[in-house]
Amino acid sequence: MYLKLFKHFINKYSHVEEAHVHVEAYPWQRVCQEETRTNVNGKCENGVQGNCDFSSIDNRSLHNHAFIFTPTALHYCDLVIRRTDPKQTVITGIKGLRVLKTTQSSFVNFVNDEFRSLPDQYDRIFSTVVDCSWEYSDTENLDFLRAWQTVKNIIIRNFAGDPQVGVSSPSVQHTLYLSESKCWMSCRRCRVISMTMPNKHYFNFDTKLFQKIALRRQQRMDKPHGTIYAQLARKNINSHL
Repeated sequence: MYLKLFKHFINKYSHVEEAHVHVEAYPWQRVCQEETRTNVNGKCENGVQGNCDFSSIDNRSLHNHAFIFTPTALHYCDLVIRRTDPKQTVITGIKGLRVLKTTQSSFVNFVNDEFRSLPDQYDRIFSTVVDCSWEYSDTENLDFLRAWQTVKNIIIRNFAGDPQVGVSSPSVQHTLYLSESKCWMSCRRCRVISMTMPNKHYFNFDTKLFQKIALRRQQRMDKPHGTIYAQLARKNINSHL
């Protein structure tokens, strides 16, 4: 639809040489019946705590006109078309995909110099906010939504692994490279792909002053942290941007 809109302005107005558009998708989910019938304890009438399972209800349980904003990650697209270039630039991406796992992550034997602030960690919390963007080399008859879902699923699968056994992450760099390379290989029309995974550190919280707290506590630390970035591109292909 947006490509047609682009071409309309380029074809109709001779003084327009280039058109840009940025589109963001807002994910809305219908309110289900169980969410509107809760008691003072926050339980649904059927006794289930929290949100209902949308996969187990029929259409009669879905609200007619009320929705909940459910932004797991931002789906966006940037389009550029030029009068002098018959081929448009199409870039799409995932922004703000926040993920966390509580084990099977480590980071050891890295550079040890005077600026090092992290100890070796053989078992740690791995948390990051993934940003990923890619440019298509060809969009003819392309299922854009399916391609976006494929990339998102690959990132999550390489981060989390099997639901029962998980997957080892020896470093954020390792997980990022595996995710990016598999996304790149799964989409042959991907001209270039970029991915960022900043470290969102969690460290043990000192509970010595709180003797009654028996459980291990983790404290979120914003700074300092590293931002891991990588880009893959196919040979002999020049990006428009």
